[in-house]
Amino acid sequence: MKNISEISCHARGVNFFFPSVRTILDMGGQDCKAISVDGEGRVTDFVMNDKCAGGTGRFLEMIADVLNVPLAEIGSTALQSKGAIPFNTICAVFARSEAVAYCAKAFPNPIFWQD
Repeated sequence: MKNISEISCHARGVNFFFPSVRTILDMGGQDCKAISVDGEGRVTDFVMNDKCAGGTGRFLEMIADVLNVPLAEIGSTALQSKGAIPFNTICAVFARSEAVAYCAKAFPNPIFWQD
């Protein structure tokens, strides 16, 4: 029996439906993957975060909640940023605490954010 990885399935499926795509981002709840593919749907490279929830769908849900922004709008909201805010951790739990602290510092009146 042949084993086909989830990453290879992503590559073949995307190539079938969208043959011009060369980069796939899979933002899951527990991990995230960036996959490079060639014109034949073969994986040429990939990276994966599976050590912590930082950078995953769950992380984005937590940050959207802290910022009181609907999850569907988190991408367009991020694109309006005038600069990056450094986070000292990749851990989702600690990053949430940092986000709350940044909000409290920037907007001391709690009407603008919620924890």
